[in-house]
Amino acid sequence: MLLKNAPDCRRRVIDISGDGVGNDGFEPRHAYRHFPFDGVTVNGLAVLGADPKVAEYYYTEIRYGFGAFVETAQGYEGYQDAMHRKLMREINGLLISSR
Repeated sequence: MLLKNAPDCRRRVIDISGDGVGNDGFEPRHAYRHFPFDGVTVNGLAVLGADPKVAEYYYTEIRYGFGAFVETAQGYEGYQDAMHRKLMREINGLLISSR
């Protein structure tokens, strides 16, 4: 997994966004079970509208790890606001710089 080669960081977060459910390859739960996801958080941004099951899929299949969450966007018109909310939620309370 590429995260093993990444610099040592306080947190390891993967962000996934989309407007549908996975339909190629194996399900995320299989990846979480068979690959080294210890200490990794996977957050999602589900774009509502194209697939009625996308929010449920992100909550049950994508979200993973300590503090993981799913943000939703009301279609692509709401994507920018949802991305802003997601980023603020991810960095809320973190020390960005000591200066």
